[in-house]
Amino acid sequence: MSETMLNTLAQDYLDLTLSKSRYDEIDIQWFTESPFWRRTSMRYSREYKILPDYEIGDLKHGKALRDILDESENLIGLLKAYRATAQEQELARIDYIIEHVTSVHVRAQLLSGQTMSYDEMTDGLYGLVAPEYDPKPMQDLLSDLQQVLPGSGSVQEKIAAFRSRITVPTEHLLQVLTGATQFFHDETVRHMHVTGNSMPRVRVRALADPRSDFLSILFGYDYNHLEYERNFNTLVRWSADKIVECIGHEMEPGHLTYYEKRTQAMIDTCWPEMAVVSQYSPSSAFTEGSARAWRKKSTLSVRTFLSQQGWMCSCWSSCPCGIATWKQPAMPSWKQRGSCGITSGRPSRLRQSCAAVARLRRMHQMTMHCTWRATMVTSWRTIMHGMLFAATLHATARPCRMSGICMSACAAHICPCAG
Repeated sequence: MSETMLNTLAQDYLDLTLSKSRYDEIDIQWFTESPFWRRTSMRYSREYKILPDYEIGDLKHGKALRDILDESENLIGLLKAYRATAQEQELARIDYIIEHVTSVHVRAQLLSGQTMSYDEMTDGLYGLVAPEYDPKPMQDLLSDLQQVLPGSGSVQEKIAAFRSRITVPTEHLLQVLTGATQFFHDETVRHMHVTGNSMPRVRVRALADPRSDFLSILFGYDYNHLEYERNFNTLVRWSADKIVECIGHEMEPGHLTYYEKRTQAMIDTCWPEMAVVSQYSPSSAFTEGSARAWRKKSTLSVRTFLSQQGWMCSCWSSCPCGIATWKQPAMPSWKQRGSCGITSGRPSRLRQSCAAVARLRRMHQMTMHCTWRATMVTSWRTIMHGMLFAATLHATARPCRMSGICMSACAAHICPCAG
């Protein structure tokens, strides 16, 4: 069969995905309906988040969930029939579309009220099943944290208190966020094949929804450029590790870099399935895993950068986490001690805090292990189209099995992976 026929089937998948978003408000993470787009109206809000970043309107066809279920099931059958006589070079693309149509079908089942096991759900939506994992190491880490974290109360209360000490004051938030954004952008340009034209604008403001970390506004895109604005919520406590999460993971070299590459792949190939990234799909699993892997590779350099700017405490010679003293003596009072509140005259407490942060990081790694390991090991086959596959493969080569976050305010780097 011809590529025209496969493009027709892929367009059906795109239409079903957009139609499902009528019932699945947060489903569409990214959508490119044309080679370029510009915002031509000021009719948008910096108060409330909307996904996708511009309204797809009439593209949400009037299909009922029952129609989506029936049509997606029929489309899977047509794709499998096409695959039976397809040429070898088409197989990867066909498998990609089949997996993504399957995720539309399974998500429509869930939206219709059908139930299934957790493994059935993750397999159907993402093509992933989390491996079995012994919870005892995490229980041991909780016991260790109870001993080494300062203060009193439960381990959860101690963690919350410790995190509050590594939180950036609101008056310094814009400076820290802007500098960290610039650093991650520079690292992305240095290590990935991107143009360097897509660094987001950074604003800080009190958002209407106090539970929202940030609000993104897309002003336009073309082949070499995403024009993006990100408004960070001042009502949220921004600890150092949360800043890394919401910049390195959510922006560059994480999701925004992926969307730039995805847009280029759509333009280069004219394949309809490249136009959309659905939250509940194998593509979403891949972008989450690759964003975490790339952010991990950058975080040790981020530690040094933040220290040089005077935004983090730095005592590298005496303590691997750097929570004791600030480098520059003539700083505001909030910078005159380590943000953890521990001074350099108490080395035993420093060592305890190093251990505490290391255990916090290790616990996070182990908690995320099942999902991210499965993501990085199996979902590569869902993104293999031409240029996109080459770019994302470069970004995730030899990933850490634990996919850990290697930076907190103390920048503890723990990686049990032998790779």
